Amino acid sequence: GALVAALGGGALVQPYLPGIPNPFHTPKFAWERIRKSMLKGTQPAAAVSGFLVGLCTFPCSGGIYVAVLGLVAAKTTYWEGLGYLYVYNLAFVLPLVIILLVVSNRRLARRATTWERGHTDLIRRGAAVAMVVVGLATVFLA
Repeated sequence: GALVAALGGGALVQPYLPGIPNPFHTPKFAWERIRKSMLKGTQPAAAVSGFLVGLCTFPCSGGIYVAVLGLVAAKTTYWEGLGYLYVYNLAFVLPLVIILLVVSNRRLARRATTWERGHTDLIRRGAAVAMVVVGLATVFLA
């Protein structure tokens, strides 16, 4: 929990420390390789791209997931915790399904991309605040 809160705090202060590289961005050298694989459009390229993107984005989604696992393990019985994990994973996967449906429609995908690019800082700050809150809740409520 403390690590998750620290990572969220780091993400909150990172914009104010431009000289320090952000470890949560996909490195430029990796992005170029990922982009080349994605543009090929083959199934092996999609698998490699998905693996690399997942590896580079794990610090974002993995931190919150580990914090929730810690909180569930500390506060519930086995079966109750398993139920909470099912609910959590549904809540985690459902937005991904919605995103898939949106990007399957070219017009909606363009509108969503325009909105996201206009609100990137707000989205990043919101995710960082969520990490701090979940991390602190894990530390103080567990």
